[in-house]
Amino acid sequence: MNRSDLGLSFGIFTLSVCAIINTATFIANVPEYLVLVPFLFLFTAMYCGLSPYQRSISFRTDPIRLYSPRGIAAVGGCILLLYAVVVFVHMYIATDGATGVGIADGRYAYMYKSRILRPITQAEYKMFPRLEVRFFSAWTAMMATFFLVFISGKPTKNEWT
Repeated sequence: MNRSDLGLSFGIFTLSVCAIINTATFIANVPEYLVLVPFLFLFTAMYCGLSPYQRSISFRTDPIRLYSPRGIAAVGGCILLLYAVVVFVHMYIATDGATGVGIADGRYAYMYKSRILRPITQAEYKMFPRLEVRFFSAWTAMMATFFLVFISGKPTKNEWT
């Protein structure tokens, strides 16, 4: 197994972890720091998958082309991008643009920086971390999918000349 295959394996594992975390947010509270796990897997996948590719290219002499994603993985990536945008818009509308939650004067409240936006219920207070984790896991899954499309469809050396 070479580094490129290892990058592909980590990319697929990243998608699996994101799917598990995203599904878990619909069932139970998920710790916010758990979102770092797929980011680390994606970073590892990019390190393993892109290093051989970058070493084979001379950035001074070869043009860098942007390839449009093709195939079922690209469609999946576009669907995940749409899902991440929908989750973000839902989160923004549902929380009135809050960046966090807190307790002010003994009541739960949506906060924007240190400013109180509005008081909320305990259910909304507990839902906010779920929305954040759901958004970040969807966004990471989308990035992993497009990364897999990129490394699986990378050009051969002859296509650069």
